[in-house]
Amino acid sequence: MTTTPCDKLERFFDGELSPAEAEAFREHLISCDKCDQRLGELFQLDVIGFRHSQLVKARPPELKVAPPPVEPPPGNVIRFPRRAAAVAAAALSMAAALVLVLRTTPVPDSVWQPGSDGRLTDARSAFPAARAHRPLAQRMLGPGDGAAKLPLEQLRKLEKRGDTFGLAAAYLVRGQPSLADNALAELGTLGEGPDFDSERAYAHLVRGSGDQGEMEDALRFAERALAASPRHGPALWNKALALHGLGLTLYAARTFGEIAQAGEPGWAQEAQLRADQHQKHADQEWKQWKAANEAGEAWVTSGVLPDRAFWPRPVLRRYFYDAVRTRTSAAEVDALLPMARELDSATGGTALQRYVERTAKRDFNQRSSAARQYLQLVQHPADANDPARIARLTASGEDDIAIGALDLVLQGTAGDAEKKQALRAFEDRAHALGDPWFDALALTHRARALRDAGDLPGARAALEQALKASREARLDYRYLDVAIELTNVQLAQSDLEAAHSTATEAWKVASRAGNWSRELQLVQDLSQVAKLRNHPVLARAFLEEAQERAQKAPPQ
Repeated sequence: MTTTPCDKLERFFDGELSPAEAEAFREHLISCDKCDQRLGELFQLDVIGFRHSQLVKARPPELKVAPPPVEPPPGNVIRFPRRAAAVAAAALSMAAALVLVLRTTPVPDSVWQPGSDGRLTDARSAFPAARAHRPLAQRMLGPGDGAAKLPLEQLRKLEKRGDTFGLAAAYLVRGQPSLADNALAELGTLGEGPDFDSERAYAHLVRGSGDQGEMEDALRFAERALAASPRHGPALWNKALALHGLGLTLYAARTFGEIAQAGEPGWAQEAQLRADQHQKHADQEWKQWKAANEAGEAWVTSGVLPDRAFWPRPVLRRYFYDAVRTRTSAAEVDALLPMARELDSATGGTALQRYVERTAKRDFNQRSSAARQYLQLVQHPADANDPARIARLTASGEDDIAIGALDLVLQGTAGDAEKKQALRAFEDRAHALGDPWFDALALTHRARALRDAGDLPGARAALEQALKASREARLDYRYLDVAIELTNVQLAQSDLEAAHSTATEAWKVASRAGNWSRELQLVQDLSQVAKLRNHPVLARAFLEEAQERAQKAPPQ
């Protein structure tokens, strides 16, 4: 006949098992609800038997009254102790000892250090047994991997002893978002405190990798922990990770640098490495943006094509139109066709190729003079306030050059009457080109005029239309300019949620396009939006990032 651990319950209760068998049964008891419940019933029955024997002894002998029957719990047979009071007392002592065993049996550190080759999450726990540094595992372990499996028996011990903090940490160190929900539920029963708030930040980092809302919550809890304990290592680490998750690269680098300076073994070295990586990434992004802009400016004035590595960058389209306008021969214009194809391929259109082919067929005996005059205007934008100069260019018969000149007027400091006239002329010519770039630009200029006239709803409608046109045509550079203007109008209307949505989406586009200048402007806008939305922690984070970025280059 096959026996099971459950069959040893009564022998364990009577103290008949060997020490090794008794210890093995205690381990079984932790995970077996059936034996746990049955053992409690046995203790209760022995106590009843002991009380009954005491009543019999205390009753006057002359009465000779039979004791009343004792009703057992349903479904059980009473085992009256063979040793009466001594056994009952021993049973009570055993019950207390068993509770003590369950509460004091050590839980192995492996519960909080599940990865054999390192920790399984980027984030850091504040729980003492998980607080020491371990290198990040070389591979991220999934839910099916043995290292990430939940040690249910040990978790039951933690539950029995009421170790809520330890239980939450055991969930989190496995790096599984679904377990982070369990951890937050456990942490919700605890109050505030640096360790608990840092662990809440940890939970949001695990639960929401790539999710802005989760990163914001992680940052908020980390900052609350640091407000109470400014040198709290896990909170500072989790803050840096939240900043990274929000895209605040330079502020994250600075925070990791602070951790490195604190000198905690292991954590300091890893923090320095991360700080260097973040700083290097930001430096590369800024240098590439700066080089692309300088190459574009030189291209317009000298005719030297930018390095081919820059061609896919959206900012080159901004310079492309001026490069065509300032060329003085058909051959020079034809030489731009390969770049036109490259830029068109990024948007899925053909507008630039058609522009080059159309322009190359122009009579350059006439066009070259207008091209040279336009180049002088680009080099000296203040000359756009000269009505005679603008009139000559708009009357040249070269619509693309005329549009370029009118654009400079609309961006400059000309009077209201001049700008109003330039806007009408710009819109008439822009729509005839069949290029979504100029459709969006015409709407932007119209929106500025409406805003200056105090018509915020009209300005917003025009900008929303321009944003839609830019998005559909995949014109990232144009999209960013429109989004920044739309954000400002939405703020002026106190539509904070719309401003937050517009600026957040535009920031993603700017990061993807590597447009350092527009990123900086949008980070500044997002700081203002967060402040007005009463999110002070987020507002300060964006402001700190903007200050770090502005040290490299101000917005253009």
